[in-house]
Amino acid sequence: VVVRDGVLSDTKRLVKGVHQLSSDIFLDASPAVEVQIDEAAGLGSTDSNVSNGSSYCECEIQGKPLSKIQTPLVEHSQEPAWYFKDSISGLASSDQLVFSVWDAFDKEKVLLGRAHLSAEQVASRNGFAGDLILEGTKNASACLKVKVAELPAQQNRDGQKAGSLASVRQDIKQLSQQMGAELQQLMQDMLGEMDRQ
Repeated sequence: VVVRDGVLSDTKRLVKGVHQLSSDIFLDASPAVEVQIDEAAGLGSTDSNVSNGSSYCECEIQGKPLSKIQTPLVEHSQEPAWYFKDSISGLASSDQLVFSVWDAFDKEKVLLGRAHLSAEQVASRNGFAGDLILEGTKNASACLKVKVAELPAQQNRDGQKAGSLASVRQDIKQLSQQMGAELQQLMQDMLGEMDRQ
């Protein structure tokens, strides 16, 4: 059976997507941390747009997009206070947490600032609690107040058992929705190639 280059390329891309999903799904191989995103200060306008003061914050392990958590949107405030708390699994000793503050500008998201926190900073007995300088802002004093600490071992395991399964189901569902029509077309093309042999 001769498979056309386009079909082969699509197959490789789909396989790559599944591989990425599998590497992101099994985040429970490393400890879970509790992340509390309290508030931001010193937010201002971006270079190309003016902030409308409606912002939210995302946090994820760098390179592991499926670990992402997100605060609710706080509207009409240059110093938003979220006091949002959630847990993230899979923070290895070499990882970093990335905090991104976004402005919901005219139905698009505009980056207001970004901060990083290493796993080493979290690994201390009391974790990390304090201000992180937001990079990429016009205001050098812009910062984000957060608290991050490792969860107790038992709570970590219990949370992972419940969270991982739900996360896996959701991730597979999302991936299947994104690639469903494409995969169907791919299969039809491959069957067509076989019929022509």
